[in-house]
Amino acid sequence: MEDWILKPDLRADWISLVFFINILFILLMYRLDSRRFLGLLNLFKMHQYFGKYAHEKELNYLSYFNILSLFLIASSLAMAYFSISEYLLHTFHFGFEFLLLLMGLIILFPIRFYTIQFIAKQLGFLAPLTPLLYKNFTYATQLAIYLTAVLIFKNYSIFPIIFFDFLIIFLFLLWVYQQFRIIFPFLKTHLRDGFYIILYLCTFKIAPWFWIYFLCIETQM
Repeated sequence: MEDWILKPDLRADWISLVFFINILFILLMYRLDSRRFLGLLNLFKMHQYFGKYAHEKELNYLSYFNILSLFLIASSLAMAYFSISEYLLHTFHFGFEFLLLLMGLIILFPIRFYTIQFIAKQLGFLAPLTPLLYKNFTYATQLAIYLTAVLIFKNYSIFPIIFFDFLIIFLFLLWVYQQFRIIFPFLKTHLRDGFYIILYLCTFKIAPWFWIYFLCIETQM
């Protein structure tokens, strides 16, 4: 137990609370559907996961499992930014900054998702886009679970911090690779919808992050 020490930091109390809540989310997800949760942890057999779970029940984003996933994604991303902000232009120091970013993400994700669904439905390509959206959400959930574990180890172990920072970067690079794996096959089979796909990627996948940056980060500088 001597190897596991709490780093002396004034922020430790609220950070510990965030980690506790994230762990609680993960345990609830496991309790709700243990097989599905364990399937999420398998990085090398995601095709089996999608073949088994990409049906109507799992596509219900208002299910308890998916709502917990949403909060876990937002919380882990906010904590990841908080964790590596010391290397960036703006460093987070206070809990209210984390809370502001967290609330921004929680509001952004549903708005972006339902806006994409509405526009895709109006343009007539919602059906082929639905599996892509589900895969994107699934990979984000997978990232959030692993990211939470890495961040906990980073804050409460004696191993060098830089090691966990590299793990965080690796997880994000893995997520980027996963995005390419689901987007490029979609592009190949829907070339005639190229304009709408570019609109989707640029307007709804990238632009919201600029809004988050300016509203939740830039305004605090």
